[in-house]
Amino acid sequence: MTHFSNTPALHVAAAEGHLDLVKSLLKLKADATLKDKLGNTPLQDAVQAKCDRIAALIRFETPGIKYTVPSNELGGLMCEAAFDGDLDQIKRLMANGVGSNESNYDKRTALMTASCEGHIPVVTYLLENGADIDAKDRFGGTALADAVRHSFDVRNAKQVQALLRTYGADLTFSTNDYTAKMNEYAHTGDIDRIRILVENKVDVSLGNYDRRTPLHLAACRFVYVCLRVYLNNYVCYYVCS
Repeated sequence: MTHFSNTPALHVAAAEGHLDLVKSLLKLKADATLKDKLGNTPLQDAVQAKCDRIAALIRFETPGIKYTVPSNELGGLMCEAAFDGDLDQIKRLMANGVGSNESNYDKRTALMTASCEGHIPVVTYLLENGADIDAKDRFGGTALADAVRHSFDVRNAKQVQALLRTYGADLTFSTNDYTAKMNEYAHTGDIDRIRILVENKVDVSLGNYDRRTPLHLAACRFVYVCLRVYLNNYVCYYVCS
């Protein structure tokens, strides 16, 4: 059963949203796993056309069938939806067999992208459905690291950070980097960035290669507000210089 353009009829019906016709074709044993000349299955056509009832019907009638595309395109689609905050598309892709931890060419996941953009509903859904909070992209970053980096660019950054922490996310994977950042902020008196690192459990008592802690640097510059933050977070200020 093929369309006049040599596209199988089930593909056309799925892409055009003709639910009753899809039902009839499946009853007539139309092959839902058959690929057209572009390599697409009827399920792919239904998902791409956002025909969710048809996609659900195809999955029901063809157990085990999944939405597939070549290489890392699945991760790209997930990241694109996460960037847009399109929770419906995230749900659609995952309902059709796409994993929450699919990654793009930079090994970035939808959770990382949603965390960067401050899309709390998407972050929440991904966390509730198995997204790996410890996954790292090719630059070594995690979802929490992204949320921290964008603390002043994204409206919901702090809420995203708190949400990720409730699922066990932390910044200990890169202690040396954050120790250096803490020292830098202490030196410049950047109290807002210091607070963000403290909220995300960066140890304020760790020293640099000279064993100088942020408290040393803040004290040297008489940054009173910084001193208050460090001392209120139980830093050991009897560290030898």
